[in-house]
Amino acid sequence: MMPEQAIEIALEEARKMGAEYAEARAETDLSERVQARNGEVERFSSDNDAGWGIHVLAGGGWGFSSSASTEQGDIRATVQSAVDIARASGTRRKSHSDVSLMPTEQGEYATLLAQDPLAVPLNERVGLMQEVSGRILSADSRVKVATASLGVQRAEKVYANTQGARIRQRIT
Repeated sequence: MMPEQAIEIALEEARKMGAEYAEARAETDLSERVQARNGEVERFSSDNDAGWGIHVLAGGGWGFSSSASTEQGDIRATVQSAVDIARASGTRRKSHSDVSLMPTEQGEYATLLAQDPLAVPLNERVGLMQEVSGRILSADSRVKVATASLGVQRAEKVYANTQGARIRQRIT
């Protein structure tokens, strides 16, 4: 399930569980790095991290819980945890939260790109780093070690709340 779907389900679950207000955020981060030394690949790494969290107002208190899972049962359990924490903290709360102040904006932002670096085939990125480090090494006999590295990253974030806010961001 896509993170945006997961947080919509989480907000609906929070309403069903009696939350007066809820907001959820999801983030997916992808990064790849190629490092070459003396014309040969020395290291390649790829990381893909994803997760989401929900913040709820229930029973006069605030609660938060998060997860990396977007399975229906895990979403429900994560929301239940946030609601339980909120209700427990509400027994000690002395002030009132005004949810009318919460954001309602909707929008989207994406980095403007001439070419998406993650769309460049991996073998081309690797070949470029091998070529660059090889050229540096062969430029002069005094050069004994030449390294080149290339890193690309994308972060996708989604925010939504029960007041109607829906914000998406994609930064590459």
